[in-house]
Amino acid sequence: MTNFNKAFLLSISGKQNEIKWNELLDVTFGKMSQELNIKSKNKNIKAHVHLVGFPTLIEKLEEKTGKSIKNLIVNRK
Repeated sequence: MTNFNKAFLLSISGKQNEIKWNELLDVTFGKMSQELNIKSKNKNIKAHVHLVGFPTLIEKLEEKTGKSIKNLIVNRK
């Protein structure tokens, strides 16, 4: 889920994790796990590709950072 000031996800247990857009440091994608990892200095949010709203999260990441998702994702070896 997203709002104007931060990205946040609700876990199955109902715990809310959030990162403010201006605190975003790193975005990675695990090919095997199929999870998008959004990182700040203090937090890490994982979003699986089957998460409801995943396409909207991608759109908001692109909108708020001004970068396409392909340019945003840091490739790890």
